Amino acid sequence: PFANAEEYLERQSSLPYFPINACFESVKNQLSFHFMQEGTPIEIGGLKIECHRMFHPGDSYSYSFEEDGKRFIYSTDVELQTSDFDKNCTRNKFFENADVLVFDSQYTNPEAAKKVNWGHNSFSSAIDFASNWNIKNLYFFHHEPNYDDKKLDSILDAGNNYKKYKSNGNLNLYISKEGQEIQL
Repeated sequence: PFANAEEYLERQSSLPYFPINACFESVKNQLSFHFMQEGTPIEIGGLKIECHRMFHPGDSYSYSFEEDGKRFIYSTDVELQTSDFDKNCTRNKFFENADVLVFDSQYTNPEAAKKVNWGHNSFSSAIDFASNWNIKNLYFFHHEPNYDDKKLDSILDAGNNYKKYKSNGNLNLYISKEGQEIQL
Protein backbone atom coordinates (compact mmCIF):
# COMPACT_ATOMS: atom_id res chain seq x y z
CA PRO A 1 0.00 0.00 0.00
CA PHE A 2 3.00 2.32 0.13
CA ALA A 3 4.24 3.88 -3.09
CA ASN A 4 7.84 3.57 -1.88
CA ALA A 5 7.71 -0.10 -0.77
CA GLU A 6 10.94 -0.84 -2.61
CA GLU A 7 12.75 1.84 -0.59
CA TYR A 8 11.33 0.48 2.70
CA LEU A 9 12.36 -3.07 1.85
CA GLU A 10 15.84 -1.99 0.81
CA ARG A 11 16.29 -0.07 4.07
CA GLN A 12 14.97 -2.95 6.17
CA SER A 13 17.22 -5.44 4.36
CA SER A 14 20.44 -3.63 5.19
CA LEU A 15 22.57 -2.98 8.25
CA PRO A 16 21.80 -2.59 11.15
CA TYR A 17 18.40 -4.28 10.61
CA PHE A 18 19.61 -7.21 8.53
CA PRO A 19 22.91 -9.05 8.98
CA ILE A 20 23.84 -9.35 5.30
CA ASN A 21 24.35 -5.88 3.90
CA ALA A 22 24.29 -6.78 0.20
CA CYS A 23 21.27 -9.10 0.41
CA PHE A 24 18.67 -6.80 -1.15
CA GLU A 25 21.01 -5.68 -3.94
CA SER A 26 21.61 -9.30 -4.94
CA VAL A 27 17.90 -10.06 -5.46
CA LYS A 28 16.60 -6.62 -6.44
CA ASN A 29 16.48 -7.42 -10.16
CA GLN A 30 14.40 -10.56 -9.49
CA LEU A 31 11.66 -8.60 -7.69
CA SER A 32 8.79 -6.58 -9.06
CA PHE A 33 6.81 -4.13 -6.97
CA HIS A 34 3.11 -3.39 -7.36
CA PHE A 35 1.49 -0.40 -5.70
CA MET A 36 -1.69 -1.52 -3.95
CA GLN A 37 -4.68 0.52 -2.89
CA GLU A 38 -7.26 -0.65 -0.40
CA GLY A 39 -10.34 -1.92 -2.22
CA THR A 40 -8.52 -2.35 -5.54
CA PRO A 41 -7.30 -5.91 -6.06
CA ILE A 42 -4.34 -6.77 -8.22
CA GLU A 43 -4.01 -10.04 -10.09
CA ILE A 44 -0.80 -11.93 -10.74
CA GLY A 45 -1.38 -15.04 -12.80
CA GLY A 46 -4.59 -16.45 -11.33
CA LEU A 47 -3.88 -15.08 -7.85
CA LYS A 48 -6.02 -12.14 -6.68
CA ILE A 49 -4.38 -10.03 -3.95
CA GLU A 50 -6.11 -7.35 -1.88
CA CYS A 51 -5.17 -5.28 1.15
CA HIS A 52 -7.25 -3.89 4.00
CA ARG A 53 -6.02 -1.27 6.46
CA MET A 54 -6.11 -2.25 10.14
CA PHE A 55 -5.17 -0.49 13.38
CA HIS A 56 -1.56 -0.54 14.56
CA PRO A 57 0.70 2.32 15.63
CA GLY A 58 2.43 3.20 12.37
CA ASP A 59 -0.26 1.46 10.25
CA SER A 60 -0.79 -2.14 9.27
CA TYR A 61 -2.50 -3.97 6.45
CA SER A 62 -4.13 -7.36 6.17
CA TYR A 63 -3.56 -9.15 2.88
CA SER A 64 -5.99 -11.48 1.15
CA PHE A 65 -4.79 -14.03 -1.40
CA GLU A 66 -7.47 -15.79 -3.45
CA GLU A 67 -7.15 -18.44 -6.13
CA ASP A 68 -9.50 -21.14 -7.41
CA GLY A 69 -12.20 -20.07 -4.94
CA LYS A 70 -9.92 -20.45 -1.88
CA ARG A 71 -9.01 -17.44 0.25
CA PHE A 72 -6.07 -17.02 2.65
CA ILE A 73 -5.76 -13.87 4.80
CA TYR A 74 -2.54 -12.81 6.50
CA SER A 75 -3.12 -10.25 9.25
CA THR A 76 -0.31 -9.55 11.66
CA ASP A 77 0.58 -6.49 13.72
CA VAL A 78 -3.03 -5.48 14.24
CA GLU A 79 -5.07 -4.47 17.26
CA LEU A 80 -8.78 -4.98 16.74
CA GLN A 81 -11.13 -2.04 17.10
CA THR A 82 -14.89 -2.24 17.65
CA SER A 83 -15.44 -1.10 14.06
CA ASP A 84 -13.56 -4.16 12.73
CA PHE A 85 -16.62 -6.24 13.68
CA ASP A 86 -19.07 -3.98 11.82
CA LYS A 87 -20.55 -5.53 8.71
CA ASN A 88 -20.10 -3.38 5.64
CA CYS A 89 -19.44 -4.05 1.98
CA THR A 90 -15.66 -3.61 2.22
CA ARG A 91 -15.13 -5.85 5.25
CA ASN A 92 -17.69 -8.42 4.07
CA LYS A 93 -15.87 -8.81 0.77
CA PHE A 94 -12.46 -8.99 2.42
CA PHE A 95 -13.00 -11.21 5.49
CA GLU A 96 -16.28 -13.10 5.27
CA ASN A 97 -16.07 -16.88 4.77
CA ALA A 98 -12.29 -16.96 4.29
CA ASP A 99 -10.76 -20.42 4.35
CA VAL A 100 -7.74 -19.43 6.45
CA LEU A 101 -6.93 -16.44 8.63
CA VAL A 102 -3.41 -16.12 10.05
CA PHE A 103 -3.98 -13.52 12.74
CA ASP A 104 -2.12 -11.56 15.41
CA SER A 105 -2.92 -13.33 18.68
CA GLN A 106 0.01 -12.24 20.80
CA TYR A 107 -1.54 -11.99 24.24
CA THR A 108 -3.80 -13.55 26.82
CA ASN A 109 -6.72 -11.34 27.93
CA PRO A 110 -4.98 -9.95 31.06
CA GLU A 111 -1.87 -9.06 29.03
CA ALA A 112 -3.90 -7.44 26.26
CA ALA A 113 -5.76 -5.31 28.81
CA LYS A 114 -2.41 -3.93 30.03
CA LYS A 115 -1.16 -3.23 26.50
CA VAL A 116 -3.95 -1.28 24.83
CA ASN A 117 -2.73 0.61 21.75
CA TRP A 118 0.37 -1.56 21.41
CA GLY A 119 -1.06 -2.95 18.17
CA HIS A 120 -1.71 -6.59 19.14
CA ASN A 121 -4.60 -8.85 20.22
CA SER A 122 -5.52 -11.52 22.67
CA PHE A 123 -6.24 -14.98 21.30
CA SER A 124 -9.87 -14.65 22.44
CA SER A 125 -10.30 -11.40 20.46
CA ALA A 126 -8.96 -13.25 17.42
CA ILE A 127 -11.57 -15.98 17.98
CA ASP A 128 -14.33 -13.37 18.32
CA PHE A 129 -13.18 -11.75 15.08
CA ALA A 130 -12.91 -15.03 13.16
CA SER A 131 -16.34 -16.13 14.42
CA ASN A 132 -17.85 -12.78 13.43
CA TRP A 133 -16.63 -13.24 9.86
CA ASN A 134 -17.35 -16.99 9.62
CA ILE A 135 -13.69 -17.87 9.08
CA LYS A 136 -13.10 -21.61 8.69
CA ASN A 137 -9.53 -21.93 10.06
CA LEU A 138 -7.80 -19.51 12.43
CA TYR A 139 -4.05 -19.69 12.97
CA PHE A 140 -2.81 -17.85 16.05
CA PHE A 141 0.25 -15.85 14.99
CA HIS A 142 2.70 -13.24 16.28
CA HIS A 143 3.30 -15.09 19.53
CA GLU A 144 4.61 -13.33 22.61
CA PRO A 145 8.40 -13.92 22.47
CA ASN A 146 8.48 -14.93 26.14
CA TYR A 147 6.05 -17.82 25.60
CA ASP A 148 7.40 -21.34 25.36
CA ASP A 149 5.70 -24.23 23.55
CA LYS A 150 3.91 -25.30 26.72
CA LYS A 151 2.35 -21.83 27.09
CA LEU A 152 1.31 -21.80 23.42
CA ASP A 153 -0.30 -25.22 23.84
CA SER A 154 -2.22 -23.93 26.86
CA ILE A 155 -3.42 -20.95 24.80
CA LEU A 156 -4.66 -23.30 22.09
CA ASP A 157 -6.48 -25.38 24.72
CA ALA A 158 -8.02 -22.25 26.23
CA GLY A 159 -8.98 -21.06 22.74
CA ASN A 160 -10.72 -24.34 21.96
CA ASN A 161 -12.68 -24.06 25.22
CA TYR A 162 -13.54 -20.41 24.53
CA LYS A 163 -14.73 -21.06 20.97
CA LYS A 164 -17.37 -23.48 22.26
CA TYR A 165 -19.22 -20.42 23.56
CA LYS A 166 -18.33 -17.92 20.85
CA SER A 167 -18.23 -19.62 17.45
CA ASN A 168 -20.80 -21.34 15.30
CA GLY A 169 -18.89 -24.59 15.69
CA ASN A 170 -17.22 -24.45 12.27
CA LEU A 171 -14.04 -22.65 13.38
CA ASN A 172 -10.83 -24.68 13.62
CA LEU A 173 -7.94 -23.29 15.71
CA TYR A 174 -4.22 -23.81 15.22
CA ILE A 175 -0.94 -22.43 16.51
CA SER A 176 1.22 -21.11 13.65
CA LYS A 177 4.64 -22.73 13.56
CA GLU A 178 7.86 -21.82 11.85
CA GLY A 179 8.17 -23.60 8.51
CA GLN A 180 4.52 -24.63 8.52
CA GLU A 181 2.76 -25.04 5.19
CA ILE A 182 -1.01 -24.77 4.90
CA GLN A 183 -2.82 -26.65 2.15
CA LEU A 184 -6.03 -24.99 0.93
